[in-house]
Amino acid sequence: MPPFQEKCFPATWLKAFMVSPGVLFPAAYLVLYLSVSAFLNTGFKKELCQSYSVATHDSRRLSIGSLKAGPDLCSVKITGIESTPAQASLNKGTRSIRTVDVNLSGIAGFMFSRSARELFIHEACRKILAEESLPQ
Repeated sequence: MPPFQEKCFPATWLKAFMVSPGVLFPAAYLVLYLSVSAFLNTGFKKELCQSYSVATHDSRRLSIGSLKAGPDLCSVKITGIESTPAQASLNKGTRSIRTVDVNLSGIAGFMFSRSARELFIHEACRKILAEESLPQ
């Protein structure tokens, strides 16, 4: 075997390995999962907090620690939730909720459809308000 073919063998094997389905599918899933996480924790978190204020008729404010997509990309875990009164004179104090899980039908529709995001926001606000009403 000529010496130049021996040097090309590892590079050829590496290229074949990188384009194999066993590498491409997990890599595509990882890219999708990371993009969903980035989407959830940037502008969407702010949108959820604003909708919560509207749902409580501007009587409470919401702060969220993080939003994490489930491994199957069909649920979102909201962690580090704090609901505070908008005015200091209200008798209800700050409420802390550790986690709330919200299911969604599909992440593709969620990221690209305004109506799917609004349905998710409505469901998330409903679950957070239900958790707030439970005694601490």
